[in-house]
Amino acid sequence: MDTFPDGVCKLLHLRYLSMRGTSLKAIPKSIKKLRNLETLDLRYTLVEDLTVEIAGLQKLRYLHLKSVNGLGCKAPTYIGKLSSLQKLGTIDVDESNGNIILGEVGKLTQLKTLYIARLRGEDRMTFALPLQN
Repeated sequence: MDTFPDGVCKLLHLRYLSMRGTSLKAIPKSIKKLRNLETLDLRYTLVEDLTVEIAGLQKLRYLHLKSVNGLGCKAPTYIGKLSSLQKLGTIDVDESNGNIILGEVGKLTQLKTLYIARLRGEDRMTFALPLQN
């Protein structure tokens, strides 16, 4: 399966969605309709970027990301808006977005588990400061 099934976003009470191990390449903007979604599993898919509409999933607690190449998915710059998030991984923090993403992760006060790929040495301090507060 390389496209998102049309009918899934009509399941307004859906709490768990796994597309794990599929050849899915993108998440549609209509995912914002799944306001009750608590778990989204996109591990081992071809999804590289998440649509901005993910930020509207305020009940999302578990966001599982890991590409088929073993690295993380590029984290969206709005990740800090997912205030209920308890588990996030694996996100890819590269040189183009490192400071922004790590600052956003620092806003996730409910976060209990975090997996990061490619964390650069100079980004470690940016990441450590919000965690100390």
